[in-house]
Amino acid sequence: MKEHIYKLIGEIPSHKNNWKRSRSGGLYMSKREQFDSLLLQLKTQKKTETLKSIQQVKIYIFGSNRKDAINEAGCIFDLLEKAEIIKNDRMIKHFWVTKWIDNNNPHAEVVIHT
Repeated sequence: MKEHIYKLIGEIPSHKNNWKRSRSGGLYMSKREQFDSLLLQLKTQKKTETLKSIQQVKIYIFGSNRKDAINEAGCIFDLLEKAEIIKNDRMIKHFWVTKWIDNNNPHAEVVIHT
């Protein structure tokens, strides 16, 4: 089994509360700068072609206790897909999410086993 490790520096935005309605009724991403910064980090760390088979994913989140770990994991899955590290987040069948409270140094580590 091969291991692919990715590190994200910064607070992970909650996936669920990421989209807001504008006054005109359109949708916009409220944490766009945060999301784009994390996406750029993943794109620069990408070493292989898009992964087509995944055994399991382990996510270690260090951050605020005000966010739900599952929503943050959903955002990380979307980031992995947009960075073209994985083909589709529906491929992920087994994943573990562990969260530690660390307000001073928010970051996340993603380990993908293929």
